[in-house]
This record gives sequence, structure tokens and C-alpha cells, in this order.
Amino acid sequence: MSARALEALFEFPFETPEPIPFSEVGEDVHFVVMNNGDVETGAVFELHVRGGSVTNPMIYNVETNEFIGFNMTLNAGDSLVINTNTKEKSAMYYPVNAAGQSALGHMMFNSTWLQLVSGANYFGISANSNTDRITVTVTSTDKYEGV
Repeated sequence: MSARALEALFEFPFETPEPIPFSEVGEDVHFVVMNNGDVETGAVFELHVRGGSVTNPMIYNVETNEFIGFNMTLNAGDSLVINTNTKEKSAMYYPVNAAGQSALGHMMFNSTWLQLVSGANYFGISANSNTDRITVTVTSTDKYEGV
């Protein structure tokens, strides 16, 4: 699911043949993850860059404003895999054609290991550049409270 994000277009006259736009209307990437279990659970979020480069990628919960983000640049073909499952928490950066490495040192201040509540979970993706170039895959296991 995708929603349009409004960015102001501020223009003023110059001594140029045409006005220069300072911003554009772009795509804001939102998606829903279902947790059909009856207890909160972690997930594995895989961000893959389809082309160009992405700076400072972040996944955020639209309803709670919790986020997990990374101060780094991902290039075309790179992946960032974030595991928020209990006792498995990790963030791995996989540059194209290179061995994976920990991305924990790039984690943004106040990041949260995002969890999935029971039912629908609404998330968004943001970055300083090229958000529309990020493909997100989310894997989770529904969990149920035992007796």
C-alpha cells in the first residue's frame, strides 16, 4: 500500500528563463503486517535497494511513532536485515557482492526493536533519499499464549 506524501513547492522569481522548484510531491511507502497470533512477536524486516542509493533508512510504526533506523547509505543491490525477535535481535548489512557485517554501530539514537501486536500493524519506510527504491520483506511467526 502506498500513500502520497506532500512536500511544499516554494518558488520565487529569479532572473532565469524558468522558475526553479525546490521540492516535489513524492511517494511515502506504507505497508501493513498482520499478526494472527494472540501475543506480541518480533519479526525479520529485510530492506533491499533496487537502484540508486538510499541514505539513513528507517522503519516506523505509524500508530506509535516507534522506529528503528540506521545512519548509513545503502547502494543498489545492498540489503539490510533487521531481526527484532526475542533472543535473536540483530541488524546485518549485506553489501552487494560482499560478506555481511553488523549494522548495530549505525543504529539511530532512540531506535526501538519493533514488535508486532496482535492484529494489523501499520508501518512506514522513510529515508533521506530514494525511499521509493526500497523493497521491504517482513517475515514473522504467529505466536499463541499457552495454558
